[in-house]
Amino acid sequence: MFGDFGHGIIITLFGAWMVLNEKSLLAKKTDNEFWKIIFGGRHIILLMGVFSMYTGLIYNDVFSKSMNIFGSSWHPAFNDSVLMSKELTLDPGNKLQYDQYPYPFGLDPVWQFANNKITFNNSYKMKISIIFGVFHMLFGIFLSMWNHRFFNRPKDIYCEFIPQLLFMCCIFLYLVFLVFHKWTWYGAGGNPSVSPSCAPSILVTFINMVLVKPYEEPDPECSDYMFAGQFTLQRSFLIVALLCLPWMLCARPFLLMHKQRTKKTHLNNQNQDLQQKESGHSALGEHQQQQKESAVCEEIGSDEDTCIGEEPFRITIHSQMNSNSNITEMMQANVGERVVEEGDAAAAVTAVEEHDISEVMIHQAIHTIEFVLGSVSHTASYLRLWALSLAHLQLSEVLWQMVLGNGVTRSYLTYFLFAVWAVLSISILVLIEGLSAFLHTLRLHWIEFYSKFYGGTGYAFEPFTFETILVRVEYTGPEE
Repeated sequence: MFGDFGHGIIITLFGAWMVLNEKSLLAKKTDNEFWKIIFGGRHIILLMGVFSMYTGLIYNDVFSKSMNIFGSSWHPAFNDSVLMSKELTLDPGNKLQYDQYPYPFGLDPVWQFANNKITFNNSYKMKISIIFGVFHMLFGIFLSMWNHRFFNRPKDIYCEFIPQLLFMCCIFLYLVFLVFHKWTWYGAGGNPSVSPSCAPSILVTFINMVLVKPYEEPDPECSDYMFAGQFTLQRSFLIVALLCLPWMLCARPFLLMHKQRTKKTHLNNQNQDLQQKESGHSALGEHQQQQKESAVCEEIGSDEDTCIGEEPFRITIHSQMNSNSNITEMMQANVGERVVEEGDAAAAVTAVEEHDISEVMIHQAIHTIEFVLGSVSHTASYLRLWALSLAHLQLSEVLWQMVLGNGVTRSYLTYFLFAVWAVLSISILVLIEGLSAFLHTLRLHWIEFYSKFYGGTGYAFEPFTFETILVRVEYTGPEE
């Protein structure tokens, strides 16, 4: 949201009213499409208001003004005549002017009167937007791990989740660490080497890290490094991030190749075993047949060669051995069927092996490039939060100064101008800017956040046919 505590209260109250009176409002059936859209998003509107209040407290912005809740840490030690006649620069290193500790939560209200307020707010809100964005994307990556566990895909945890998490942490989470380190380490009331004038630029430091700038000896009085061992740490993070690229690109295809080769070897071994069993059953059947023919000839008291050579007796012998031969034929038929089936499977594995691997390689290359480039563009995309807050702040100040400012100087106009200010604030700053902030936030969730864990591939389209239904029922059986 745009980060205004005052306007956030209005949105929160409106959303809470719709949620609490949900049943009564649903009972009032209306054909107003605009109201249906707003009422359908009542829970989202409530959350928008709550988070706008939270970010408004961080920015200390209430209707373009600031609240002095904890007391300012700045104390201008000048009399009224000096303060009213000149522009002054407060020195944070002077303990009489600054308490040497920051405002406990949010921005110090003294920035409301500073001439460089916009410059400071731009830097502050830009960093806050990056921090929110990085943690938001990391949360989406952790959701992908829960998806892999839910769908029982352990190899995706090792092939996607771990390298993606390492890449994000080594590059962008380290950037967030630099922001917090610079906020907490450098100050005006201490050693000159950690004064604000010696604080290196985070942007320059990050660019030098990515471009692999060679090591330079730090200046003992004003170093380009924020802490000892920073160069080694940055080079290690960069190497790990680069190693994650072939990890994401090649791990899944290699596992697929290994799995297919193992399956093919297993099927070939199984085919050989089945063929040996088939040949063994055939030899055993012929031997048993000869023994039974000899036994029949002995029973009828005839010579074996004469008995076997006569056609009527052969028919009799075969009729007597019908049951055993049927069993043998069934066994051989079953074995042969299994051999054919297994042989087809092995042939299928051989035929589609190259096709599957090439398809997986292409898909994995696209996915890897999309993730790496998307990590950079998505992080920059969260800067829209800074732009929304800045635009909202400027519009709020214009309405306050141009509308209510005249009412303060002319007290009799205050009653009328307040109504004008309230209508313009609700119509422009709450409705129009609220809709704009909602659309931007929706884009951040759908593109930057969902892309980390949500595939959205759906199901293949299957046209309606009775043949498909009958085959499915025949395969699974009728439903009870």
